[in-house]
Amino acid sequence: MSRYAKNKMSNWVAGIAVHRSALAIFITLLVALFMVMTGALPALASGGKIYPGSMGVRSAGTSTPKISYSAIGNPSTSTSLYLDLPVISDQSVGGIDLSFVRVIDQHPSSNISAQLCGVYRSSSQCIWYISFSPISYSSGSGCKEQVLSPGGISANNRSHYYFSCKVPPKYNNDISYIISYEVEKVY
Repeated sequence: MSRYAKNKMSNWVAGIAVHRSALAIFITLLVALFMVMTGALPALASGGKIYPGSMGVRSAGTSTPKISYSAIGNPSTSTSLYLDLPVISDQSVGGIDLSFVRVIDQHPSSNISAQLCGVYRSSSQCIWYISFSPISYSSGSGCKEQVLSPGGISANNRSHYYFSCKVPPKYNNDISYIISYEVEKVY
C-alpha cells in the first residue's frame, strides 16, 4: 500500500471533527444573533474614530493654513487661526461623553484652545440651539504632543457636532498644529 493512501478510519474521524467545528460555529452565531436581538450586549463605545486635523475648516484668521502630514497649523506670524473640526456621530447617539484633540503648541505665551459644540436648528421657532463643552487649553509649549479633553455634551438626535478651535500664530518659525481629534459615546 502506498504511503499516500488514506485510512478509511481517519477520514471518518476527520469528518466528525469537521462537523463538530461547524456546529460550534453555528451555535456561536446563534448566540450572538440572540444577544443582538435582545439588546444583551455588554457596554460599548460609539465613535472612537480618529480624524486628522486637516479635516478642519478655517472659520477666521489665517487665510491659508499649513497642512503637514495631515495636521493643520497656523503659519501666520501675527494672526490666530480659528478652525471648526467636523465630528461624524451616529444619529441615535444623542450626545457625546468623551472628546479629545491632539495638538502641538509651540507658542510660549498663547495656548491652543478647543471646545466641543452640538448644534441643531428648530424648524418651528427658526432659531439655532447650541450646546457647548467647557473650553480646554494647551499647557506650556514645545514640540511634544498634548491631548486636550473638552469633555462631552448632550444633544438631541438632530444635532451635528464640531470642535471650535483657536491656534496661535507661529513663534520663532515654530508652527502650532492640531494633529487629530476624536469623540466617543459610552453606553
